[in-house]
Amino acid sequence: MRDMELTLKKRVRELARRNYTFLVRESDGEFEITFPQLRGCRTSGKSLEEALGNMEEAKAAWIGAILLSGRSVPDPVDSVDFSGRFIVRCGKSLHRALSEMAALEGVSLNQFIVQALSERVGGQMAVSTYRHEAKTLMGWLQKKFSSCFWSESDFEGPKGVPLRAPDNKFKQVA
Repeated sequence: MRDMELTLKKRVRELARRNYTFLVRESDGEFEITFPQLRGCRTSGKSLEEALGNMEEAKAAWIGAILLSGRSVPDPVDSVDFSGRFIVRCGKSLHRALSEMAALEGVSLNQFIVQALSERVGGQMAVSTYRHEAKTLMGWLQKKFSSCFWSESDFEGPKGVPLRAPDNKFKQVA
């Protein structure tokens, strides 16, 4: 049993040394680090230095939990060689619809699918960026102009029945 524990610890250390891409987000004075390839692996800190200091421990804990569950740890994306080609299987009706849409656009099926995928991936990235920026802006606005905001309870009556907004009334947020 002791040998298995040592082997697991050694494997965790080995895998944790790999270079995984990580993202840092700051919100309300808190820094959060996530690893897109290690789904669910995250850490945070009150400063960037603290969050970065917690990063390796969080990565090792996540890897250990994955190995204990019998699953495999993904390879870092940087170490994967992308050829730009992959095969997609789909139903006949979807294939037909895609081909018809490509013909209407006057492009090949391949060009149409590349464009559709690019729009989807680019759109998701933009939504994520804008959502984060909007949240940061709203936090700043609430701090700056807190006396001008109503709390949600100002709009609810008994048992959560919505009321109309108070007229010309500015109230401190609770």
